[in-house]
Amino acid sequence: MVNLRRITIGGNDYPVKMDINVIADIQEKYGTYEKFQRDVFGMQYVLDDSGEIRKDEDGNALMRRVEPSARAVAFALPLMINEGLQIEADEMRKSFEPVRSVDLFASWDMDYIKAAELIWEEIFDCFGRSDADEDDEDNPKNAQRAKRKSR
Repeated sequence: MVNLRRITIGGNDYPVKMDINVIADIQEKYGTYEKFQRDVFGMQYVLDDSGEIRKDEDGNALMRRVEPSARAVAFALPLMINEGLQIEADEMRKSFEPVRSVDLFASWDMDYIKAAELIWEEIFDCFGRSDADEDDEDNPKNAQRAKRKSR
């Protein structure tokens, strides 16, 4: 049985899962999975006056923290919940009953920043952590790791 992370919204407990099916839908909407990651974590490239990405003396793109995108959270979370529900239905040999986004958001009662953090935890679990990622200063995952370590 797959151990799924859970989220409670409006008194309802839902499983969540980030996997290749969810990523495919994200790529279809965002163009790249990296763009989605930056949006959901709240990372933006620093631009110069001409709109070009600023870089440091080593050629690394400069980034700044901003609020996570509520739109990115609102797009991904129903996909992740429905993927979790599908997995649970398959394991219990029951029919899959998807949750509609409109129903989910009608009962929304949580801080969207917490939801963004849950999405990031799922991203980490889906892809794991590699030493190469930890050396990449442009990778928004590293700012999340630093935030967790400082708690």
